[in-house]
Amino acid sequence: MKPIDTLKALKDLEAQRARAQTIVEQSASEITALQTEIVEATARMHEVQAAYIRGLANEKDVMAARTAMESSRERLKEKQQVSEAARDVQPKIDQEVYAATHAHNAALRARSEELIAPIRARIAGDKKIRAALVEIFGLTANSNMTPFCVDWEGMVSDCFPDITSEEAAAAMAAGKTAILS
Repeated sequence: MKPIDTLKALKDLEAQRARAQTIVEQSASEITALQTEIVEATARMHEVQAAYIRGLANEKDVMAARTAMESSRERLKEKQQVSEAARDVQPKIDQEVYAATHAHNAALRARSEELIAPIRARIAGDKKIRAALVEIFGLTANSNMTPFCVDWEGMVSDCFPDITSEEAAAAMAAGKTAILS
């Protein structure tokens, strides 16, 4: 996969995770409000029932109060189910984000390898460069300071100039552009 594709997948999953978290957070406050509403509806129903018993309210008022209380309970139940579903899906999304992050990093490494391969082939195919590196290896291995101990990677990387801060900043901007295009 291309880095742009893996980045899009990663961003989509992060958006899903944020949405699930938002639902959980909003549900908590809505559940509290609904619980308060149920307490008020229950008190109202008791008041209407008492008024009905005294003859101050009719059956229609009792039914309306009962319907309001049951409606509040049903909305609470639905909101709790939505919140629970969002909480259940969060770990799955987190696992998918983790996997997408690794896939994106693998895509970046693969693209880097694609760019490194021709350079590696060019250097390996150049007999003069290879002979010079082998000579440096031999001289280093036989020096008095580090007999028979040579850091090949360090030695090869020392043959190339270090990247400057300006080059690093430009390379990072170019890499970001390449990923997003």
